[in-house]
Amino acid sequence: MIAIRPHHALCAQFYEGKGYDQRFVEHMSDTLLSFAEQDPLVTLTSACDHLCAACPHNEGDVCVTGGKVRAIDERTIAALGLSFGDSLHWSELIERARSSIVERGSLPSVCRDCEWIGICEQSSRASSAPLLLVKFGAKDKPLYDRLVFDQRVMNANYGRVFTEREAEELFAFALTQNAEQTLFGFYKVYALRDGVPVYIGLGAILPDEDDSAELEYMLLPAYWHQGYGAKLAAKLVESASSSPSIKRLVAITDPANVYSRRILTSLGFSMSKQGVNAEGERIETYQKTIEERV
Repeated sequence: MIAIRPHHALCAQFYEGKGYDQRFVEHMSDTLLSFAEQDPLVTLTSACDHLCAACPHNEGDVCVTGGKVRAIDERTIAALGLSFGDSLHWSELIERARSSIVERGSLPSVCRDCEWIGICEQSSRASSAPLLLVKFGAKDKPLYDRLVFDQRVMNANYGRVFTEREAEELFAFALTQNAEQTLFGFYKVYALRDGVPVYIGLGAILPDEDDSAELEYMLLPAYWHQGYGAKLAAKLVESASSSPSIKRLVAITDPANVYSRRILTSLGFSMSKQGVNAEGERIETYQKTIEERV
């Protein structure tokens, strides 16, 4: 049995990979993905729960912001029509939170005083679901293959699908990059639909020259033209811009990919040069200088 605080069913609806620190973010991301796959039976609690395990406010299994969080839990559980100690499957809890609170417009009232309410309210008004980025691990090769062997995806990004050997080599490179525990790396991209993570593509932040980083992103065709490309590119820009060592961002695209070019220009990129890649395909390089941080 897994203990869950009621308000975490609301956090899960809009979580997009932000949190108190990196340890918390990794634990939250891994837990939500695990819950989506296993749909465990959870028991509602007013004490620290499974998701609180990596929270910096958890001191010896006691929440130091207890009064405020307890109040949010009490408002949540009342709106859900449940009681502390009740048990139900995670998917049922998520659905109850969505139908009883989110769809009724009660989120601002239930979650008042929460420091993250601004993010959740913005996500609730967005036309596309919030995104969750988690670095690829060794077990994620099938997800990676869904992209690199998809004809439409690869034609739009590389001009052709990868060979088996290329896919193996580049996935090995991705794992090596991800093992370095830095901002740089290759990320699985999930859309959180009613709190349930749905795999939609890949995003990457890679070291380029000295103080610059290259951004890459690609989506499965089922998620094209729904606003996810723009949202993913903006999220990558935001993440890369948070690093003081990165002064310039670079992105390479196919001149025929009008949608990608539009996304980049809307984010402040401008074309810096044209050329051809190793396959002889025409490419355009866009770059953006990160504004000096105050």
